[in-house]
Amino acid sequence: MGTHVMGQGSLTPPGAPGETMKTLAQVEPRTPISSLPYTITESGSYYVTGNLSSTTHGIVIETSGVTVDLMGFSLTGDGSSGDYGIYVDGSTNAVIENLVIKGGRISGFYYGLSCMYMNNSRIEQMVVSDNTDDGVYLYGRNGQCDGNTIRENTISKNTTKGIRLYHADGNRVEANNVWGTTRGRVGNPDDVKYQQLHPEKHLHGEWNQLRLGLR
Repeated sequence: MGTHVMGQGSLTPPGAPGETMKTLAQVEPRTPISSLPYTITESGSYYVTGNLSSTTHGIVIETSGVTVDLMGFSLTGDGSSGDYGIYVDGSTNAVIENLVIKGGRISGFYYGLSCMYMNNSRIEQMVVSDNTDDGVYLYGRNGQCDGNTIRENTISKNTTKGIRLYHADGNRVEANNVWGTTRGRVGNPDDVKYQQLHPEKHLHGEWNQLRLGLR
Protein backbone atom coordinates (compact mmCIF):
# COMPACT_ATOMS: atom_id res chain seq x y z
CA MET A 1 0.00 0.00 0.00
CA GLY A 2 1.43 3.33 -1.00
CA THR A 3 2.11 6.27 1.32
CA HIS A 4 0.61 9.69 0.49
CA VAL A 5 2.06 12.88 2.03
CA MET A 6 -0.23 15.88 2.06
CA GLY A 7 1.27 19.37 1.76
CA GLN A 8 0.79 21.48 4.89
CA GLY A 9 1.52 24.88 3.46
CA SER A 10 4.05 27.40 4.67
CA LEU A 11 5.11 27.19 8.32
CA THR A 12 6.25 30.82 8.35
CA PRO A 13 3.91 33.08 10.39
CA PRO A 14 2.20 35.72 8.27
CA GLY A 15 3.36 38.52 10.58
CA ALA A 16 4.01 39.56 14.16
CA PRO A 17 1.25 38.78 16.64
CA GLY A 18 -1.14 41.65 17.30
CA GLU A 19 -1.26 43.50 20.63
CA THR A 20 -3.57 41.93 23.18
CA MET A 21 -3.15 44.45 26.02
CA LYS A 22 -5.03 47.74 25.98
CA THR A 23 -3.73 51.00 27.34
CA LEU A 24 -5.55 52.78 30.16
CA ALA A 25 -6.75 55.36 27.66
CA GLN A 26 -8.29 52.58 25.56
CA VAL A 27 -9.97 50.94 28.53
CA GLU A 28 -11.24 54.23 29.96
CA PRO A 29 -10.67 57.14 27.60
CA ARG A 30 -9.70 60.21 29.64
CA THR A 31 -9.55 63.88 28.74
CA PRO A 32 -6.71 66.04 30.10
CA ILE A 33 -7.33 69.37 31.82
CA SER A 34 -4.23 71.50 31.36
CA SER A 35 -5.52 75.06 31.93
CA LEU A 36 -8.24 76.95 33.80
CA PRO A 37 -11.05 77.85 33.61
CA TYR A 38 -12.29 74.58 32.13
CA THR A 39 -15.95 73.70 31.50
CA ILE A 40 -17.10 70.08 31.21
CA THR A 41 -20.19 69.62 29.03
CA GLU A 42 -19.84 65.93 28.10
CA SER A 43 -19.90 62.84 30.30
CA GLY A 44 -16.62 61.01 30.76
CA SER A 45 -13.40 60.84 32.72
CA TYR A 46 -11.13 63.88 33.07
CA TYR A 47 -7.76 64.36 34.74
CA VAL A 48 -5.65 67.35 35.73
CA THR A 49 -2.14 67.41 34.24
CA GLY A 50 -0.40 69.77 36.68
CA ASN A 51 -0.81 72.54 39.25
CA LEU A 52 -3.23 75.10 37.75
CA SER A 53 -4.38 78.59 38.72
CA SER A 54 -7.38 80.73 37.79
CA THR A 55 -8.68 84.28 38.24
CA THR A 56 -12.27 83.02 37.88
CA HIS A 57 -13.83 79.57 38.41
CA GLY A 58 -11.57 76.56 38.19
CA ILE A 59 -13.47 73.56 36.76
CA VAL A 60 -17.18 73.90 35.94
CA ILE A 61 -19.23 70.71 35.54
CA GLU A 62 -22.45 71.09 33.57
CA THR A 63 -23.42 67.45 32.94
CA SER A 64 -23.89 64.11 34.69
CA GLY A 65 -21.66 61.04 34.62
CA VAL A 66 -18.31 62.79 35.10
CA THR A 67 -15.17 61.76 36.97
CA VAL A 68 -12.58 64.46 37.73
CA ASP A 69 -9.27 63.16 39.07
CA LEU A 70 -6.93 65.91 40.20
CA MET A 71 -4.07 63.39 40.25
CA GLY A 72 -2.59 64.97 43.38
CA PHE A 73 -2.29 68.42 41.78
CA SER A 74 -3.61 71.78 43.01
CA LEU A 75 -6.21 74.24 41.74
CA THR A 76 -5.47 77.73 43.07
CA GLY A 77 -7.61 80.85 42.87
CA ASP A 78 -6.89 84.51 43.48
CA GLY A 79 -9.40 84.96 46.31
CA SER A 80 -12.04 86.77 44.25
CA SER A 81 -15.59 86.72 45.60
CA GLY A 82 -17.92 84.36 43.77
CA ASP A 83 -15.22 82.15 42.24
CA TYR A 84 -15.33 78.41 42.88
CA GLY A 85 -12.53 75.89 42.56
CA ILE A 86 -14.93 73.22 41.30
CA TYR A 87 -18.45 74.34 40.44
CA VAL A 88 -21.20 71.79 39.82
CA ASP A 89 -23.69 73.95 37.93
CA GLY A 90 -26.97 72.08 38.34
CA SER A 91 -30.47 73.54 38.62
CA THR A 92 -33.99 72.50 39.56
CA ASN A 93 -34.68 71.53 35.95
CA ALA A 94 -31.28 69.97 35.31
CA VAL A 95 -30.04 68.03 38.33
CA ILE A 96 -26.52 66.68 37.87
CA GLU A 97 -25.85 63.12 39.00
CA ASN A 98 -23.15 60.45 39.29
CA LEU A 99 -20.04 62.57 39.68
CA VAL A 100 -16.73 61.61 41.27
CA ILE A 101 -14.38 64.42 42.33
CA LYS A 102 -11.19 63.16 43.90
CA GLY A 103 -7.53 63.25 44.63
CA GLY A 104 -6.20 66.81 44.77
CA ARG A 105 -6.01 70.22 46.43
CA ILE A 106 -8.17 73.34 46.12
CA SER A 107 -7.29 76.69 47.71
CA GLY A 108 -7.65 80.42 47.20
CA PHE A 109 -11.23 80.45 45.87
CA TYR A 110 -14.43 81.82 47.42
CA TYR A 111 -15.85 78.29 47.79
CA GLY A 112 -13.49 75.38 47.34
CA LEU A 113 -16.30 73.25 45.89
CA SER A 114 -19.78 74.59 45.19
CA CYS A 115 -22.21 71.82 44.25
CA MET A 116 -25.65 72.97 43.19
CA TYR A 117 -28.45 70.44 42.65
CA MET A 118 -26.14 67.41 42.65
CA ASN A 119 -27.34 63.87 43.44
CA ASN A 120 -25.63 60.51 44.01
CA SER A 121 -22.08 61.80 43.74
CA ARG A 122 -18.82 61.51 45.67
CA ILE A 123 -16.21 63.98 46.89
CA GLU A 124 -13.26 62.06 48.28
CA GLN A 125 -9.59 62.30 49.15
CA MET A 126 -9.46 66.05 48.62
CA VAL A 127 -7.53 68.72 50.52
CA VAL A 128 -9.63 71.90 50.59
CA SER A 129 -8.00 74.78 52.44
CA ASP A 130 -7.57 78.55 52.69
CA ASN A 131 -10.68 79.49 50.74
CA THR A 132 -12.36 82.80 51.61
CA ASP A 133 -15.79 81.39 52.48
CA ASP A 134 -16.82 77.71 52.63
CA GLY A 135 -14.64 74.73 51.89
CA VAL A 136 -17.40 72.46 50.51
CA TYR A 137 -20.92 73.77 49.85
CA LEU A 138 -23.89 71.60 48.79
CA TYR A 139 -27.26 73.11 47.93
CA GLY A 140 -30.49 71.78 46.46
CA ARG A 141 -34.11 72.05 47.56
CA ASN A 142 -36.79 69.36 47.51
CA GLY A 143 -34.55 66.31 47.43
CA GLN A 144 -32.38 67.69 44.67
CA CYS A 145 -29.11 67.45 46.56
CA ASP A 146 -29.41 63.91 47.86
CA GLY A 147 -27.44 60.68 48.09
CA ASN A 148 -23.99 62.28 48.01
CA THR A 149 -20.92 61.11 49.94
CA ILE A 150 -18.25 63.44 51.33
CA ARG A 151 -15.54 61.14 52.61
CA GLU A 152 -11.86 61.06 53.59
CA ASN A 153 -11.18 64.72 52.91
CA THR A 154 -9.02 67.22 54.78
CA ILE A 155 -10.83 70.56 54.97
CA SER A 156 -8.96 73.26 56.84
CA LYS A 157 -8.56 77.00 57.40
CA ASN A 158 -11.52 78.02 55.25
CA THR A 159 -12.77 81.36 56.52
CA THR A 160 -16.43 80.57 57.20
CA LYS A 161 -17.41 76.89 57.25
CA GLY A 162 -15.64 73.67 56.45
CA ILE A 163 -18.61 71.74 55.03
CA ARG A 164 -21.99 73.37 54.49
CA LEU A 165 -25.10 71.38 53.57
CA TYR A 166 -27.96 73.77 52.82
CA HIS A 167 -31.38 72.35 51.92
CA ALA A 168 -29.50 69.13 51.18
CA ASP A 169 -30.96 65.89 52.57
CA GLY A 170 -29.86 62.26 52.76
CA ASN A 171 -26.12 62.75 52.30
CA ARG A 172 -23.30 60.83 53.95
CA VAL A 173 -20.43 62.72 55.60
CA GLU A 174 -17.73 60.63 57.22
CA ALA A 175 -14.04 60.19 57.94
CA ASN A 176 -13.18 63.82 57.16
CA ASN A 177 -10.70 65.99 59.03
CA VAL A 178 -12.20 69.48 59.34
CA TRP A 179 -10.32 72.09 61.34
CA GLY A 180 -9.14 75.68 61.61
CA THR A 181 -12.32 77.48 60.52
CA THR A 182 -13.99 80.26 62.51
CA ARG A 183 -17.46 78.73 62.11
CA GLY A 184 -16.58 75.13 61.31
CA ARG A 185 -19.70 73.03 61.06
CA VAL A 186 -21.88 70.92 58.82
CA GLY A 187 -24.85 72.85 57.54
CA ASN A 188 -27.28 75.18 59.22
CA PRO A 189 -29.34 73.99 62.22
CA ASP A 190 -32.57 73.48 60.26
CA ASP A 191 -31.05 71.99 57.16
CA VAL A 192 -29.27 68.83 58.26
CA LYS A 193 -32.10 66.68 59.59
CA TYR A 194 -31.54 63.66 57.38
CA GLN A 195 -27.79 63.37 56.99
CA GLN A 196 -25.68 60.38 57.95
CA LEU A 197 -23.01 62.13 60.00
CA HIS A 198 -20.15 60.62 61.93
CA PRO A 199 -18.84 63.38 64.22
CA GLU A 200 -16.35 61.15 65.99
CA LYS A 201 -14.46 60.90 62.71
CA HIS A 202 -15.50 64.19 61.31
CA LEU A 203 -14.31 67.22 63.23
CA HIS A 204 -11.04 68.15 64.85
CA GLY A 205 -10.12 71.33 66.69
CA GLU A 206 -11.73 73.66 69.19
CA TRP A 207 -13.43 75.89 66.59
CA ASN A 208 -15.32 73.07 64.89
CA GLN A 209 -18.56 72.64 66.79
CA LEU A 210 -20.92 70.24 65.07
CA ARG A 211 -24.36 71.90 65.04
CA LEU A 212 -26.92 69.38 63.85
CA GLY A 213 -30.20 70.91 64.94
CA LEU A 214 -31.91 67.51 64.81
CA ARG A 215 -35.49 67.44 65.99
